[in-house]
Amino acid sequence: MLSTKKSLLGALLIFLGASGVQLNAQSSKSFGEVFIPNKAAISIFNKHTFHDGSNGMYPGVIATERTDKKGYINFAKGSSWIDASDMQHVDGYVKVFHDDAFTFPIGANSRYRPIAISGASRTSAAYYDSNPNAIDGRETSEKEVALTKISASEYWDIDGDNRTQVTLTWDAISSVETLTDGNLNRLTIIGWRGNQWEIIPSSIDRFILDKSDSDGKMGSEIADFVKGSITTDEVIRPNDYDFISLGALNESTMAKMRPEFDVYPNPVSLTLTPSLNYQFSTEEGGTVRLYSPNNVLLLEREVSGQRGNLTLDNPIGDAGIYIIGIIDSNGSSRFEKLVVVEK
Repeated sequence: MLSTKKSLLGALLIFLGASGVQLNAQSSKSFGEVFIPNKAAISIFNKHTFHDGSNGMYPGVIATERTDKKGYINFAKGSSWIDASDMQHVDGYVKVFHDDAFTFPIGANSRYRPIAISGASRTSAAYYDSNPNAIDGRETSEKEVALTKISASEYWDIDGDNRTQVTLTWDAISSVETLTDGNLNRLTIIGWRGNQWEIIPSSIDRFILDKSDSDGKMGSEIADFVKGSITTDEVIRPNDYDFISLGALNESTMAKMRPEFDVYPNPVSLTLTPSLNYQFSTEEGGTVRLYSPNNVLLLEREVSGQRGNLTLDNPIGDAGIYIIGIIDSNGSSRFEKLVVVEK
């Protein structure tokens, strides 16, 4: 019997069963203990808030069917969500119907493990807290020679035909320190294709994914062994891979996969003059900062006005992945990667 303290989602499911449901109110809330059956979907068009209803085994969790006939929570253009956590998220499949950056509020068994994309309509995702070495009873432990290990605890099912960058997250239960033998730079995204796990070129995010809402932006925390995020270096087509997980590169492969972090024998002088479009949330303006690949502050400049264009006068001398940070007068911040290659 469903608890009497139900969300709008639960009530609609009782009446409409497996048919599609659309939430057109100004906002929606869910208190958990809601299940989306096979071939059913709920579409959210505005702001959705996850709540812990404090009842039942999983008080704030919305679950969906995970078999071939999946159930979905759909996020339409103009929709958003806030307040997902270990105890309040979607345990199952979420699909997005717009091309904006988006964080999927997904997890499993009281473990919130979101992923994010840079933008690709009709992309769906679900998280599995089980061993990717054996998926659906299959032997899925084969891997490229360049991989020393693959995760033993988790993987994601991501589907979609449109190309996008993908960001995965990890937590303490991911055992990233053990996976990488204590060298975080060895961490990589991997994808199961054909009959083996393949390396998907990727880089650890200096400032990790903000998991508090749907915006798909980076926050202010710095990655370590117990928390972090990692993003594909280029756009990928999710349907090219059956599943995606985390793995560890061997030492010799690291130099080939990530030369931007190495010292070049004959560095090429770059004549790069990057230009940055910025926008602050207040009229007072704020600060722009540029960090090197090893997190050294290279440039800090105060700028005024709510928005504008700033030219960074050739502060970069080597190839690498740099971080640009925009911090407004209220302390709100946004950080983005700037990838610089040799000319």
